[in-house]
Amino acid sequence: MASVNAVIDKRFTKSKGGYPILIRILHPRKEDIGIGEYLPKLEYFDKAKERVKKRKGIEHERINELIIEKLQHYRERVKITPKVNTNTNVSLTSSESILEEFECILEDLNSDGKYNSHRIYNYTYRYLTEFLNSKNKTTLSVYEIDVGFLRRWKAFMKGKGLTGSTIQTYVEKLRASHNNLVERLSISKSNPFKKFTVVKEKKKTTIGGGFIVKLISYIPKSKERIKYKNMFVAQYFLHGTRISDLLLFRYTDLKIEGLERDVIVDEFSTLSETITALKQLPVKQNYADVRFRIEFNAFKTGHEHKIALSNKAILQMRFFLDEDLQLRFLEKNKDDELSIFLGIENKNRYELEELNKILFSTRTNSNVHDDSSVTLMKELIVIQYKRNKNKPIFHNWSFDDLDGNDLKKFIQSKTTYVNKSLYSNLKEPFYAARLKERISSHYARHLFSIRYYEHTKDLYRLSKLLGHTKVTTTQIYLEKLNVSVDDTANAIDFYDEI
Repeated sequence: MASVNAVIDKRFTKSKGGYPILIRILHPRKEDIGIGEYLPKLEYFDKAKERVKKRKGIEHERINELIIEKLQHYRERVKITPKVNTNTNVSLTSSESILEEFECILEDLNSDGKYNSHRIYNYTYRYLTEFLNSKNKTTLSVYEIDVGFLRRWKAFMKGKGLTGSTIQTYVEKLRASHNNLVERLSISKSNPFKKFTVVKEKKKTTIGGGFIVKLISYIPKSKERIKYKNMFVAQYFLHGTRISDLLLFRYTDLKIEGLERDVIVDEFSTLSETITALKQLPVKQNYADVRFRIEFNAFKTGHEHKIALSNKAILQMRFFLDEDLQLRFLEKNKDDELSIFLGIENKNRYELEELNKILFSTRTNSNVHDDSSVTLMKELIVIQYKRNKNKPIFHNWSFDDLDGNDLKKFIQSKTTYVNKSLYSNLKEPFYAARLKERISSHYARHLFSIRYYEHTKDLYRLSKLLGHTKVTTTQIYLEKLNVSVDDTANAIDFYDEI
């Protein structure tokens, strides 16, 4: 029997500091929808009355009004209209309308703050209505959707200049809406989407170990592209962390072990003053023994993570330090890419193209950093840490006053911006490596997953590093990337190949 109830989730959400209130729909399967409200204790929620109890510091009246509003909305949605006549010539009722189903979905996504999904569904609805208008139609019944309809709609969107992958995305949204409506109304009809394909799935190219080596040495043709390329490489070295988490990393999330004495530096100190202060301290710090890790709660899941920084990750941070610290690094290390990034070495476009051609015909890396480079970077990171702990680690965008939906919008907009830059930046090395997929920030996660598993065959540890709650999720993840999963163990130092 269908039911819609207000419940409280027993899983504590650290990022929000409480237990989320949910609307639970059982029709025909369970679906939990958050209302954006959280309670600090489970006992503050009355399960029998489905209301928030009156407690000090809790806006129970406002939250209860929201619960009542959401319950009424979703109870209207799940009303069942019995359907026994499967004749496709029956008159169209509002409950059978695909367009009305889309309108309800758009309203729900907007109220739940799922703006990215709302955008995709909105585009699907737009192209659907444009197609119907071209046929002088204003309605679309669930019975009218068959393979022939899908082929005509596909041809219409292709004529508008949409790519195959975009058309596939919109067809998937129509499929989800169609199947939900069929299931809710208990309609007996064949599923046309099983016999319909938009694009043939291409076999993915296996990523060789030399690709990441060459990508690191590859020098883009502008300062901005160098920055986003190295943000991508940093994701890879930080266990394939999601871009949503990388954007939120601050120096407050950086935990430092092995400091023998505190470094006295404030955010207004110059580098020369800092070095003078360090020299005057009685005990000299051995920075070779200093270790770093990043501790954070994942933005997507709220789960706690700890990432120990390898030497490769520490060196990668040189592109995100203050400029005076970058110049100090260059005083003792040859680094073509960092020099071009700072404008010290002005190679023209032709020279860079020649360098990159040589790069993709050999495995030689022009910037070889040794242990002394890592030790110096550790010292510079400590100085940066002491200057301004609230500074984001991998960019200069401010998000101090953002939370909730505003923070989601910030992450979505910056992720889109980074992905566009990566696509225009990394097309050349990707094509050189014969990788035909569209590059995005999430591909660093794919790259790490594939390379780590191929080296270690440790599925359980990979699951922990990726932040998956279940090992089966990691197994499905790898299978989608065409990686065969087995249980043989062959653990090695993963990043030694670079």
